[in-house]
Amino acid sequence: MAAQVHLYRIRLRGRLDQAREAWFSELSVSFEDNFTLLTGELQDQPALFGVLAKIRDLGLELESLERLWPDEEAARSV
Repeated sequence: MAAQVHLYRIRLRGRLDQAREAWFSELSVSFEDNFTLLTGELQDQPALFGVLAKIRDLGLELESLERLWPDEEAARSV
């Protein structure tokens, strides 16, 4: 059984600088008010936990984590 790729949006409190953005090269980085949004596809739960470990290791504050459904992401990009 093949792993199913899921689309995630992770919201961090504050704005990442360019050096810290590089830690999340597998995700797109954007900013909304005083939050950093990391959005992208992750292959499986170990990949998700790897991103969460980077957030922990950098001492960043996780505001929210949500799994996006394909229809929801398509609607947002219109």
